[in-house]
Amino acid sequence: MSVDAGQELATFPDTGIGIGIGIGIGMNVMLINTDPDNDATVELSYDGFTPSSATPTVHSYLKNADSIDSATAGSATTRTAPAYSIVVVQLKQGS
Repeated sequence: MSVDAGQELATFPDTGIGIGIGIGIGMNVMLINTDPDNDATVELSYDGFTPSSATPTVHSYLKNADSIDSATAGSATTRTAPAYSIVVVQLKQGS
């Protein structure tokens, strides 16, 4: 799945994933998994943006949760959105 730095919203119906994008001094990628039963793993690439090699900050709102969890985890190129969740990956701009 390619994320275009000029794009604000993309949907991928076959995967149950929607992506929202915000750009400032970095990029926020929002993954929305609408499948209530299955996790969705996506490979991300970026057109017009080079992410830092630093580990991204990830904010997750999971099925049946009552709060948002935040952690520094994973990579900028592979992400799993758990079943029925919203995941925001905060990326810093690379050099």
